[in-house]
Amino acid sequence: MHASLAYSPELIADRVATAKRVLLFGESGIGKSTLATDLARVLAEADHACLCIGADPGSPSFGIPGAVCLGRWHQDHWKLTAMEALCTLDAGRFRLPLVAAVRRLVEKPANGLLFIDGPGIVRSVAGAELLTGLVEAAAIDTILVLSRHPEKPPLANELATLGREIVLVLPSDHAHPPSKRQRARQRSLQWDAHLDRTQTREFPVHQVLLTGTPPPLDIPRAWPGRQIALLREGATLVMGEVLGLVDEKFRLRIGGISEMPDQFLVRDCCRNDQDLLATCKPAGVVGPRPMPPDIAPYPAAEKSTGPRPLLRIGDATAILVNGVFGDPLLHLRLHNRKRSLLFDLGEGGRLPARLAHQVSDVFISHAHIDHISGFLWLLRSRIGLAATCRLFGPPGLADRIACLINGIHWDRIGEDGPRFAVGELHHDRLLVYGLQAGREKTECLGEKSAPDGVLLEDADCRVRAAALNHAGIPVLAYRLEL
Repeated sequence: MHASLAYSPELIADRVATAKRVLLFGESGIGKSTLATDLARVLAEADHACLCIGADPGSPSFGIPGAVCLGRWHQDHWKLTAMEALCTLDAGRFRLPLVAAVRRLVEKPANGLLFIDGPGIVRSVAGAELLTGLVEAAAIDTILVLSRHPEKPPLANELATLGREIVLVLPSDHAHPPSKRQRARQRSLQWDAHLDRTQTREFPVHQVLLTGTPPPLDIPRAWPGRQIALLREGATLVMGEVLGLVDEKFRLRIGGISEMPDQFLVRDCCRNDQDLLATCKPAGVVGPRPMPPDIAPYPAAEKSTGPRPLLRIGDATAILVNGVFGDPLLHLRLHNRKRSLLFDLGEGGRLPARLAHQVSDVFISHAHIDHISGFLWLLRSRIGLAATCRLFGPPGLADRIACLINGIHWDRIGEDGPRFAVGELHHDRLLVYGLQAGREKTECLGEKSAPDGVLLEDADCRVRAAALNHAGIPVLAYRLEL
């Protein structure tokens, strides 16, 4: 791979001006859609025709959520010219239908440089299969890889085996991953704008084939709010929303159609309780469900810690690990991301050590022993792990963590000791310190702005903190937003 390019639409446009099919590849929120727009604007000024396929059904920059959309650059925006319904926001789960939809849109006659704005899935089997599938389906000749770490771009080995020109691009300084709520609101606004041009119609349930992953017809409550597409011989006629299933008839909000469909497509896209477009849960019997295995703590040796409350929020699960009477330790598990966040760090023996490898952030309210004693469990469990774990807390936390680390002889681990970045909230500033087992010196990593107490904000969540007083010592209270 070549050296990375700075974010300059003019410079990048020169590199891709002779290409025919360009894939924009990178994690969610890194600025792929913005780059496609900036490149189209620059190339249009040089009389180059540009098209774009938006292949991220969950965060489309134009067109309709839950679909793969083809647009042509026209008067400073992408004008929708064709679409293929998916009826899902989950590009990772339904990657085969997504790749097939891209292939069908690529086959439509059109002249000009074609951009494929890929979904932000860049890890695991799903990311590798999507990358390979999109490159082959769209006959890609150039891949623009947006990465904040160009020395180690995502799926570097897979990229190297594709035999295409790879152009590494540093993202814009303004690129900022939106929160899940922000993405949900944006796509819901796009969906509502589409529905404003629809009307109410009814169709007998058994008039056409029902395909995809629809809920059972004998559970009417599972249908209102579902996204639905009407197809004819595999081609998308129109997309709409199910208002209800009554007397074996679908009541739909859809646009006008010129021919009768022979297929209804339904997957897992629907409105949630907040009236936002989201991924719905499987329909079934309401009742207790088993605890997910990636969050279940070891059984308590004693019964004095009381019940362990568990809360499910979308794709996340939170559990009070040590019970209501034990040391404070709240484990938030983001299942689809294989990521864990801890709030306070009381005794950690009930958590499997393997989960410590997937703890990205720890939020400590204060340093009383019942709130911080579990740090030694985290420290020991992360021996041999190169990734840095972030800790957040009130002023003075870095010195206390350093004392816990330096109270141990680290003569057997060399340079491979666990690494931590400790952020202390001082009013609206976050002072960050670097600590590593085996190195007694605490390194000042600088300071960051923390407006409104925001300590962490990424594609998965936002965490805010507020300073309080606890018997004369400063403590932080945390608020999690998914």
